[in-house]
Amino acid sequence: IGLEEAALTSASGTADVGDYVTAYKCNEDFVGDDSSLIVNDELYICIESSSAEVEIYEVDSMTIKQAGIDDFVVIANSTIVLSAITEETVVSPIMQVVMTRVPSNIIDFAPGNTIGIEGFVIMQLVGSTGGRMLQIDTNTADGSGGPEAQAAVASFNIKVALQPDTSIDGAVVLNSAASFASSKSFVSFGMFVSALAFW
Repeated sequence: IGLEEAALTSASGTADVGDYVTAYKCNEDFVGDDSSLIVNDELYICIESSSAEVEIYEVDSMTIKQAGIDDFVVIANSTIVLSAITEETVVSPIMQVVMTRVPSNIIDFAPGNTIGIEGFVIMQLVGSTGGRMLQIDTNTADGSGGPEAQAAVASFNIKVALQPDTSIDGAVVLNSAASFASSKSFVSFGMFVSALAFW
């Protein structure tokens, strides 16, 4: 099945299947959250249909992109690539959520950087089981073609701002400095005890 967006045909007219789908960054409670993603934090992406008549059957693909860096594939062919850091939740027939972690050794979390999250979802008619096909208008410019049963696929594309976790970096420096100071004190004390014993 080719993953191309198409138009749904109904008695009320024709609509682009992509018009039904909205994707956005959300939190663990599935509430919209436009804050920057901090390194090591979980990334939640909510994908929602605006119509109870057109349900989300499954997330077919999801990829994280950043300029100058190889794509990080989260979901491919409706399958999670790394289950250790990614999971899907079906909140309702018209809403699904993907949670994943963005590896900082692949994605650059420098201040001001962003990532793009792109993908496709497969839609189905309300009450369908097993991904019942939607009627899609396949008419071409020359008038050929017509409504036929195909997988109705909608794309999504959002941008998320990134933020480094400066508290972690600061803690590492602070602990290292404290350890170094403690070592110096211990050495000085040892030298003082040794000098007394020698005396």
